[in-house]
Amino acid sequence: MKNCAVVGWEEGASGQISSWLNYKISFFIHPENKFPYIDKKKAMKRPSRQFSIPEKGKYLGKTLICARNWPQELKKRKIKNVLILLSDNKKRLSNINKALLNNLNVLSAIHPSVTILGKTIIGKGVIIEPLSYVGYKVELGNGCWIKTKSSIDHHTVIKEAAHIGPNVITGGNCLVGKYSYVNLGSKLLNKVQVGDNSIIGAGSLVMKNIPKNKVAWGSPAEIKKNLKLFQK
Repeated sequence: MKNCAVVGWEEGASGQISSWLNYKISFFIHPENKFPYIDKKKAMKRPSRQFSIPEKGKYLGKTLICARNWPQELKKRKIKNVLILLSDNKKRLSNINKALLNNLNVLSAIHPSVTILGKTIIGKGVIIEPLSYVGYKVELGNGCWIKTKSSIDHHTVIKEAAHIGPNVITGGNCLVGKYSYVNLGSKLLNKVQVGDNSIIGAGSLVMKNIPKNKVAWGSPAEIKKNLKLFQK
């Protein structure tokens, strides 16, 4: 089994995905120079007693390295493979690009239960969680994240660092823009487009295009407010 490093330490991301990743994790990385501040009392109020947080320089029994210039740390340790598991869309793509600039091998994590049909294009650092479906000629940009039991139908394009929540369904020929969030249980009808840096609220039915930098929700989904201007 090959070695890799994981950038990120969030339990719902790094913890979960490292449990089925087909690589041996050498260490975790916090991409800042200081150890992350964690309110332990708040974290431990979660319903699960199995919730793990970084403590004493470690996460899940592995060393947690804190370094903004983390690619150099990988090179020192002769680790070429890296998986970027940061839930923040923009930080995730920024760190994927940092890895690529340093000639590191950016891994994707695709659960073995996922169904992927033919001629799909999958970028670098893509995460696809269990029981998801990716249809014919779908295009998945670098760093996009597809959560559990989502269904992405044929010829749909999911742009870089977009987030597709659990149980989301898209029809065919849809588009989800860069950095956008389509939250839990939402549905996009055929040919609907969601612009860059927009948010679709949970349980929404999206029947018409949503421009960039918007927040929309409802059934049918309607634009509720604007976001700050999208920065490329």
